Amino acid sequence: MAIEFRGRVSDLKNATKQLLVNRGEFRDSDLADLLVSECAATLRSVGTSTEIPVFGTSPGVARLPLSVLKDIAKIAGTYKSKEVPVVVEEGSIKVSSFRMRSEEITLGSIPNQQIDIPVDASLLDTLALGVLLNELQITEQGLTRRVLDAWQKANEAIHEAASSLRDLDVTEAQIRGLVEERVKEAAERLRGGFVKNV
Repeated sequence: MAIEFRGRVSDLKNATKQLLVNRGEFRDSDLADLLVSECAATLRSVGTSTEIPVFGTSPGVARLPLSVLKDIAKIAGTYKSKEVPVVVEEGSIKVSSFRMRSEEITLGSIPNQQIDIPVDASLLDTLALGVLLNELQITEQGLTRRVLDAWQKANEAIHEAASSLRDLDVTEAQIRGLVEERVKEAAERLRGGFVKNV
């Protein structure tokens, strides 16, 4: 079933700008969750949440890439109307007469709002989150790309450090053990901080 609402172009553009702040390399790969009720649309992505007034004719929940949301907000601004109708279906989003398709646009359930990290979370905190959450929880929160990217960077750093310290007989396994210990410590810190009920 499609999600349908009508909202002001200026609100949609401002909400999109808020979600894009401080994303760096994840600006186009982070996902946005859209929760539409009869009177408001909540837009949420890693570390950021905002709400805009809407007239919701068919409430529901959708997830889409931030890159798609950015394109939709830009296209909405090309219409002369102050308000535009938005229809989200599995695999597509339509603003007024323009439709954009993407396999990553999905309809579904609301992710756990109590699990979140700052938009500019450190590499260590992102690795710690990967330890605290299981694979399904990471996917449900739209954090898969961030966690995989963090592990790739950590593995590269471990390998480089081992190469640099080879003459001192420091092994990659020793460095990996040190990193894993730091990640466990960070996970415990997160458990009591901004990641709740995990």
